[in-house]
Amino acid sequence: MKKIRTAFIGLGYRGASLLKLVDKIDAYHVVAIAEPNPLALSNLKHCLSDDAPLLEIYSDGEEAYVDMLENEKVDLVFISSPWQFHYAQATEALSAGCNVALEVKGSLFEGEYQRLQQLAERNRLKIYPLENTVFMRNVMAIGRMVEEDVFGEIIFAQGGYRHDIRDVLIDEKGEYKLPWRAAYYETENADIYPTHSVAPLCLMLKINRGNSFKSLTSFATKSVGLKTRMSDLKSSVPNYALGDVVTTVIGTLTGAQITLFHDTTLPRPRSLSYEIQGTRGAWNDDLKSIYLEGISPYEQWEPEAKYVERYEHPFWAKWGREALVYDEHHQGMDYIMLVALVADFVGEEVYPINIADLATWGDISLLSKKSIAERRTLDL
Repeated sequence: MKKIRTAFIGLGYRGASLLKLVDKIDAYHVVAIAEPNPLALSNLKHCLSDDAPLLEIYSDGEEAYVDMLENEKVDLVFISSPWQFHYAQATEALSAGCNVALEVKGSLFEGEYQRLQQLAERNRLKIYPLENTVFMRNVMAIGRMVEEDVFGEIIFAQGGYRHDIRDVLIDEKGEYKLPWRAAYYETENADIYPTHSVAPLCLMLKINRGNSFKSLTSFATKSVGLKTRMSDLKSSVPNYALGDVVTTVIGTLTGAQITLFHDTTLPRPRSLSYEIQGTRGAWNDDLKSIYLEGISPYEQWEPEAKYVERYEHPFWAKWGREALVYDEHHQGMDYIMLVALVADFVGEEVYPINIADLATWGDISLLSKKSIAERRTLDL
C-alpha cells in the first residue's frame, strides 16, 4: 500500500501522543512537523523509533506551518495545536490540497466548522475529527447494541467531561502551565469542551442521521475551584468566568433528552459519566454495567463485559489486540481511531464521524454560552 505522506502542526502533549502512535502504524509516513515552541519540540525524541525516516522541522514562528504546507507534498495534516489556531491552520491545509486530521474542541465562533466543511467539499478533501471517545471499546460495542435494538428506543442519554485539570492548568507556584487554555476559564461561561461528552451519544441517537437537536438549556454554578487553588498556592487570583460545573440539557427531534456536564475545576475522579436509558434497558459506563428488562436479575446491574465481547465492534475485533499493546494510556481508543482513519483514507472502511458532526458538537459551546447569559432555553 502506498504510504500516506503525513505532517503535524503542533507537538504539545496531544500532538506528541498522537505522533508516538502514528510512528507504530506502517501506513503513515511522517515527513514534516511545524512547531515553534522549542520546549514542545523537545518531545520529538520521545515520539519516533530509532529507524524512523528523517523529517523536516519547521519552527520559525507561528506561521512556520505555512512554509511547511508550501514546501512539502503532504496527503494528510494532523492539527494538534492550541485551539485558537485550528481554524486558520485547517483552512491553509485544505487550501494547499491536504486532507486534515483535526483535534477537537468547542466552536470558537459561529460557522467555524461549517466553513471548513464547505472548503473541504469544494476541494474534494476530507476532515477527520479526532474524537477518540467514539472509538472506545465498550462505547463501540454499546453502539452496536443500540443499532440492534437491544435497549429499545433510547429516551435518555448522559455524558460528561468530568476531569479535574487544575494540575494541568496551574503549577505548584500558582502560575499557568497552559496560558492559552486557562484564558478560556477567565473569559467564557459555557461548556467549552463538549465533544468528549456528546459525540458517542449523538451516534447512538442518530443525530445528523435522521435525528437532530431541537432545544438547548444550560446552567452554570459559580466559579470557585480555580480561585481556591490559586488562593491555596498564595498566588494572585484572577477573575474566572467559567462556572465549576456547567450542565446542558438538549432535547431532540425524536423526543429524547441528552444531559451533559463540563466539570474540570473541582476534585473528583475522572469520568465520562456516560449513561443511556431505553424502553428495554440501560447502560452505565461508570459502573461498567448493563440492565436489560427480562434478562438481567430484577433491578440489578450486570457487568458489561460479556455484552461487550458478544457485540464486539469489527474495528476492535480486527485491531484491538495491537491497540491495547501500543496505546495503553488511552486503552486502545487512539490507536483504533488512527487505523480507522487509514482504512477510510484507502477506501477499506468508513470513518464513523465527519466534520458535520464536529460542527454539531462544537456549536454546543456557543449555544450554552448564549443560554447561560440569557437565562433561557434556546429553540434550535
